[in-house]
Amino acid sequence: MTRSLRIIVAITLIVLTNALPSPVGAQPFLLEGVVFSSDTTSTLPNGVADDGVVVTHFFGQNPTTQLPVALPSSVDITALHQRAPGAFLLSFDTTVVLPSILGDLTAQPNDVLSFGLGFNGSPSYIGIFVGSFVGVPDGVSVDAVSEIGATLYLSFDTTVSLGDQQPITVDDEDIVAYDPVENSFAFVVDMSSEGIDPALDLDALHVFPPQFLADPNSYLVSFDGSGTVAGIAFDDEDVLFFARADNVITGQWLLLYDGSQQLPQAWTAADLDAFHGFPLELSLTPLPTFTATPTATLTATPTSTPTATATPPATFTATPTATPTATAGDPTATPTSTSTRAGDTPTATPTSTPDQNTATATPTATPTATPANACPGDCDGNGAVSVSELIRGVNIALGNSTVAACPSFDTDRNGRVSIAELVRAVNAALNGCP
Repeated sequence: MTRSLRIIVAITLIVLTNALPSPVGAQPFLLEGVVFSSDTTSTLPNGVADDGVVVTHFFGQNPTTQLPVALPSSVDITALHQRAPGAFLLSFDTTVVLPSILGDLTAQPNDVLSFGLGFNGSPSYIGIFVGSFVGVPDGVSVDAVSEIGATLYLSFDTTVSLGDQQPITVDDEDIVAYDPVENSFAFVVDMSSEGIDPALDLDALHVFPPQFLADPNSYLVSFDGSGTVAGIAFDDEDVLFFARADNVITGQWLLLYDGSQQLPQAWTAADLDAFHGFPLELSLTPLPTFTATPTATLTATPTSTPTATATPPATFTATPTATPTATAGDPTATPTSTSTRAGDTPTATPTSTPDQNTATATPTATPTATPANACPGDCDGNGAVSVSELIRGVNIALGNSTVAACPSFDTDRNGRVSIAELVRAVNAALNGCP
């Protein structure tokens, strides 16, 4: 599956799910849980969490908390990425001395540390990104981090110039990638050019892994204030989904995690300032294919079509008259009657008596439903479903277009396009038309 098609598949389903009303606490689409930290004390259903505590919340369960070992209560976690259960990448808002396998480790706000079990089995910290060594000036803080392979994706709390040979200027709403092998930075996303107010600071980030959307250019981001982008209003406890696919979608924004909906009491005064999402695996299971079922299977090859129709039951009192009119070369309709007792109503049973040169004319069955196109989502009838046709289906489902724009999406002929019908079309795009 191509990168563009996979992203369209994911966004198709996200768009529809976010377009439908969902109850408070409902699971956000594409996520099964989150890890976060707030900038101040937040109230949870089962307790409270300070700004130096990591909160894990799998939807449908109570959140759990973890305080990284030896972290003073006055320290705020400003960035996090979960590598494994209980193992994190972390940044802090102030200078702090922490234990490591080599002794005490002094961490600055422009560093990224790995926290987990050391070689001796004790929890410890390791510096994996030391800002002063790679050219991040003192006074600049890392306030968002994510990791794919060895590459770190970062955002900072202020505008900074990075790199010696070819320096790049990065604002506090932007994302850069750091390659530790090449010891180099690369600009990734200029969020202000994608519609984000430059006055906002990107303070939480999670990059989707490549196997999820086939390309790392898909991000979960949160900002330090409220705003609007692409017509979507968000607050500082919310997480937005942002994706780009070459020549297909530019700057596609969706509200993926509504913090006040998930944990209403947690965000009265707090801001979500560190975040990691647990994505669901994008796996599409083919749904049953809609098939028109005829009421009967009848085949007729008449040389001529009788013009009259016999409609049983018919009543008569004496000599019945045949309803079909026989002509030369045509089938001759001959009614037969069933003997009955006095007072009963006889039933006329029309029969056809063909001659040697005619065939028997039988009624043609009408299917119970007839799709406009046998392949769901194949708008132009070419036997395949394209990305543009999937987008057309999304617009129909959201009410931006009518079913007339592509009737083949509406497989149950109810005048609407549902999520199930879009999934059928997606499966046709991925696996071919049936």
